[in-house]
Amino acid sequence: GYVCLQYWFFYAMNDWRSTFGGINDHEADWEMVTVYLAEQEDGGSPRPAWVAFSSHDYSGDDLRRRWDDPELQREGTHPVVFAGAGSHSGAFIAGDYVVSVDPPPVRVAVNVMRKLRRFLAPWRHYTGAPAGLGIPFVDYARGDGVAIGAGSEHRWSPVLIDDQTPWVIDYRGLWGLDTRDRFGGERAPSGPRYERNGSVRMSWANPLGWAGLLKVAPDDADRADALRDRVAGIDRQLSELDAEISVDRAALRGLRAEARSLTTHDYARALAARREGEVATREAALNQKIATRTDLAEERRAHLATLAQPTPPEAPQAHLKRAHQPYVEAQERRTRFLRLWAAVSTPLLLGSIIVVLLASPLAFIATIAALILLFAGVEAIARRRLLSFLASILLLIATIALVAAIVLLLLRHWRTAVAIIVGIAAITLLIGNVQDLRRR
Repeated sequence: GYVCLQYWFFYAMNDWRSTFGGINDHEADWEMVTVYLAEQEDGGSPRPAWVAFSSHDYSGDDLRRRWDDPELQREGTHPVVFAGAGSHSGAFIAGDYVVSVDPPPVRVAVNVMRKLRRFLAPWRHYTGAPAGLGIPFVDYARGDGVAIGAGSEHRWSPVLIDDQTPWVIDYRGLWGLDTRDRFGGERAPSGPRYERNGSVRMSWANPLGWAGLLKVAPDDADRADALRDRVAGIDRQLSELDAEISVDRAALRGLRAEARSLTTHDYARALAARREGEVATREAALNQKIATRTDLAEERRAHLATLAQPTPPEAPQAHLKRAHQPYVEAQERRTRFLRLWAAVSTPLLLGSIIVVLLASPLAFIATIAALILLFAGVEAIARRRLLSFLASILLLIATIALVAAIVLLLLRHWRTAVAIIVGIAAITLLIGNVQDLRRR
């Protein structure tokens, strides 16, 4: 198994917005690093296998890096964390990061827009980007500030905690000022064990699941044991299926003989038809069992081949869906644009509330639509998807125009519209019938 070592770091203030142009400020801040040690079968000391940092914009597999990942920097045996300026979000590589913040007031509307975009353009490649509006901000994790810990002049003061530590388990409140911010961004955080609502954090209760490690065996020996167990299970399934297939095949042949007998007598034709239907149903079920057996036999063969000659280890970053990478110098122009956007986006969003509250319903709808397009466009620029975004907008406009044309046609020339629909149905039916005739 794994031994999970969690390191919780307490900061007196999260000043991301006021000092570094981020999205929020709040009193106090807790951030976390987890080192996952793989236990050894020979009873030796557990060895480091993975490390995960709490981070904006990422979850599951993308939170962790393997211990031999070349991008994981270490000071001796200590992993190096580059903390974001003001936000304290952990990064593996020093640099400027673009993160997406999801404002709740317009979350529902934009989620609907994204689902519609996925429906209209299913060929687009989605990589699990966070849902919501995704207003981009810059998180500065350059590694040019004060260093604390191994290899530096400053030391930190570790305090051992667990589920038996009174202040950890008994205090569910916040570690600073509660601003009553309904969206939570300006409220102080809760402690290591609890969320702001008092529920237990996933990272505390289920540290393996938090970093996507429940599915990952600690070492090659565990993976080999899992494959051997699977092969043994497949052997049992194959034995059971062979017996079932033999019985079902004999029963099916008996049913077919009965059906043929019944068809030779006029008074038993109805019974023969029912028996033929039963034959077809049982035959399909038997074919499915044989297909299942074939798949299991192929799976067994593959596992045995792997056990005989183990596959080479996966690349250190094979598990990543979206690698946590900083912007490079060649993207400085885009970074400057995002800094400007970070400065004006929040006032713009707040200013739009005035329009929403005071304007007419038509202006309200137009304002919401304009905001969605504006923020989505900026996100597309930040994510380097501007052309794809423009194509999606054009496709959406074309779809709306098509729907409007169909509605107008139905309202003004309903007979013509019905005739077109019936004609399309007739042509489709004709094509299907011709294909059936060709098969016969």
